[in-house]
Amino acid sequence: MTATAWHDVPTITIYRPTCPVCGHWGYVLVRSADNGDSTRTRYAVCKRCSGRFKIIVELPLSGKGALGTP
Repeated sequence: MTATAWHDVPTITIYRPTCPVCGHWGYVLVRSADNGDSTRTRYAVCKRCSGRFKIIVELPLSGKGALGTP
C-alpha cells in the first residue's frame, strides 16, 4: 500500500464507523495522522472485505472535563 492510494477512499464521520463497502464494523487501523485543527485522520482496512476508508476523529478540547484532565 502506498500513501498516494488513500486520496480517493471514502471518508466516514460518524460515531461508530462501519465499512462503506460491506457495512461491517470490524476494522484494523493502519495509521493515524494529526490534521492540526483538533482532528485526527485514521486510515483503516475492513476485516471482512479489505475495503479501505478514512475516519476523521474530533479530538476533545483541553480544559476541565477533557480526557486526561481533572
